[in-house]
Amino acid sequence: MITKNCKIPHDGFSDWDRSHPSRADLRVCTDFSMPGSQGSIKITCTKKDIKFRFREDIKGPTDKDLYDGKYFSDGDIVPYSNIGKIYISDPKKKGESISSLPTSYSFDVSLEHFSGIICDLSNKGYHIEDINNPAKADLRVSDDFNMAFMPDVMKIKINYNGKSIKIRIRENHMGTTDYDAYNQHLDGDIGRYFTDGDYIPRSSYDKLYISDPKFVDPANGTLSTSEKFTVEFESVTPKNNLRFLVSSDLHLCGSPKDKGEDTKHDTDVNNLNKLLGHITQLGLLDFYAVCGDLSYGSRAGDESMFIDDFFNRVNRETVIPCVCEGWGNHDVWRMGGNRTNIQNGIRDRNQSYSQRLLMRNYSLSDNKYHYHWSYALGDNEIHFLMLNDVPGYGEIKQDPPHDGFEIDEKNPYNSLKFLSAVIENFTEKDFYVLFYHINFAQKEIEDNTPDKERWWSKESMKQFAEVIKASKGKYMASFFGHYHTIAGTEILKTGICQDLTGYRCACSDQHGAAHYWLAEIDLENNIPVLTASAYSNAGIKEDIEKDRYVDISDSKKDS
Repeated sequence: MITKNCKIPHDGFSDWDRSHPSRADLRVCTDFSMPGSQGSIKITCTKKDIKFRFREDIKGPTDKDLYDGKYFSDGDIVPYSNIGKIYISDPKKKGESISSLPTSYSFDVSLEHFSGIICDLSNKGYHIEDINNPAKADLRVSDDFNMAFMPDVMKIKINYNGKSIKIRIRENHMGTTDYDAYNQHLDGDIGRYFTDGDYIPRSSYDKLYISDPKFVDPANGTLSTSEKFTVEFESVTPKNNLRFLVSSDLHLCGSPKDKGEDTKHDTDVNNLNKLLGHITQLGLLDFYAVCGDLSYGSRAGDESMFIDDFFNRVNRETVIPCVCEGWGNHDVWRMGGNRTNIQNGIRDRNQSYSQRLLMRNYSLSDNKYHYHWSYALGDNEIHFLMLNDVPGYGEIKQDPPHDGFEIDEKNPYNSLKFLSAVIENFTEKDFYVLFYHINFAQKEIEDNTPDKERWWSKESMKQFAEVIKASKGKYMASFFGHYHTIAGTEILKTGICQDLTGYRCACSDQHGAAHYWLAEIDLENNIPVLTASAYSNAGIKEDIEKDRYVDISDSKKDS
């Protein structure tokens, strides 16, 4: 906390200046910096009946008003500012437009870090008749606040003397329609409600506010317009472990047309309902990676089903901060009618994530398809890279197209170039996990069929191993799908680098429904260690196929 003595007169403050509030010399204290490093600041003033502004000392002919020139008084909360030279300016009596304070006036202002947001139903535009209209933008009960400097993940604490209530968090869009901060801004999507104890990721928006408070139990009726409460955001960092989910090969059929597809569509809906119903009970997770083949055949209806019935629901119904998606071969079958460009949709959603969540060390490949992010864990940095269909150099096209489909089904889009650029400067404190679609033990390679290099050639696999070998960073695992069988681990032996472990998950399990890996990275003697278990979408732990070896080393070829 800091305390500043404010007095009239001060540097340049004169009677003439009282009627000219745009002047820069109405300061009443010396420069200061706000306490803390993030969050909000609570104001305490010894004179309860006055208001004042904050200004930035830019050492020029005209200083700059902070907070759009808004006036503040005792008890107000302001967003933290990292500006180093701030001063208090232009004190007035509340309700006055021109100062009538005497020239011998003095007061103290104390500023202290405050993690809570004061919510008041009586004077923030809350209208009780709008209680059941969540699309309305004027149900705000707090001033704007800024979470851009908050930790990556926070726990919500709602301080209310009474029954449990829930809230929404909205962005002040400064237009006709505000947005919920946690619903991806997609048409028809209603924002998520949060209650005491929920977790949320950090938002990059400058202006957020609390909106639309309700009792968790509708039987309690509606809140009185005289109610007040506070909302706090508690840090859950530093992290001592990471938890994430991985699925692949959802193959969602959103446009049933051919024989049997109507049954598959209904089955997909049922499986997603089971899956989402279960993962909402898993608690705080860092992300959910989906390793391709989101769609049944890259049709527009398939993509819409993925967005509406999976992507949006994960964001709305769970406490998982983000879905990290990549494409597979089924997602680039764009020949024929009603096909869509799923790759570009993934690209656009990923760029939105980078802007919304400020994911640590987030970076995109030159073509904006592949991406990287990381988390600090102890003294280490844990990196994750989405490489989409398959690791490889260049833009390899299949000729002729397989079964008349799009020739891009084996195209790596320079994913290996991106991987190399990211990990080449890693140190021994950098550990990394990879996500892509094609598995090590692809069926064509194992069966030695004429089309055995249709998906991932041995030459490209060896180039992949060379990139791994060239980095001082520590490879932890790959996650992939493609090969439809029970979940399992695969070991790639190349003779170039260490044996590489992969976790296969292609949504085919003992219980006839989609499955997933629940993975954790914990510290053992400050060394990150990854473990993973496979589950059905109903939360039943799966038996797995262990360590299927794929040996492409030169020693095997010569033996």
